[in-house]
Amino acid sequence: MTGAGRRAIVVVMDSVGIGAAHDAARYDDLGADTFGHIEAAASAARGAPLADGLGANAESGATQAWAAPQGCPRGSTGGHWEIAGAPIMDDWGYFGRAAAAPYPVALLEALVERAALPGLIVVGRASGTTVIAEHGNAHIASGRPIVYTSADSVFQIAAHERHFGIERLYEVCRIARELCDAHRIARVIARPFIGQTPDTFERTARGRDFAMPPPEDTLLDVFERAGVAITTIGKIGDLFARPPVERSRSPRWTRSSMPCTTNWPACRAGRRSSS
Repeated sequence: MTGAGRRAIVVVMDSVGIGAAHDAARYDDLGADTFGHIEAAASAARGAPLADGLGANAESGATQAWAAPQGCPRGSTGGHWEIAGAPIMDDWGYFGRAAAAPYPVALLEALVERAALPGLIVVGRASGTTVIAEHGNAHIASGRPIVYTSADSVFQIAAHERHFGIERLYEVCRIARELCDAHRIARVIARPFIGQTPDTFERTARGRDFAMPPPEDTLLDVFERAGVAITTIGKIGDLFARPPVERSRSPRWTRSSMPCTTNWPACRAGRRSSS
């Protein structure tokens, strides 16, 4: 955010929690404290508190606070919306709870028909790296995208960038997004990968989230109406279903997004893209 020479940056360290929230038991997260566990292990290894080097101690002069979530659903989408002032009080829908039938049959059939696909390789809840290692060859040979999910409210579609095509993958995901709306699935995620063998298959930075739009205005909408310039870096624009003009070309990975954040003026002025 800029205005009268000012700038505000919100950096979200997704999944780096500072202790279990009041509703942790609901999500089987009792005892969760990612930062605390990292801090304890790293401090022991370096012989000094890790927090000292992060400006997170009482003497740093930094302003510190913590907040408890109000909204119901877990996951990136609801969490980011709540940070921006639009908590979601009703839970998402979830796929994969029944291993034998992880998705509605009608949804899969409609996706195959509307996207003119030869079929789908259907997997339930699974790791994305495991999915492409186990099913990548079958996907390349058949042309069938791989669909899978996780404990979050997501419908993920993996396909090879060269053999299937990145734009075709995006179009399949757009169709899946429409079909998943009726099931309140927070995100449809394109998971492109490259390589020729299970040992060389790897996901690329051209993944993309197709999220449900927030049901009400967020701070981004308020700032936009006030004429405040907004830049979303990495996958943040996807999570808010923001227009492509606001998005930088920064890949979704932290090692690329953080340099773009620190060099924000160049990122906004010269690197806009819809990808």
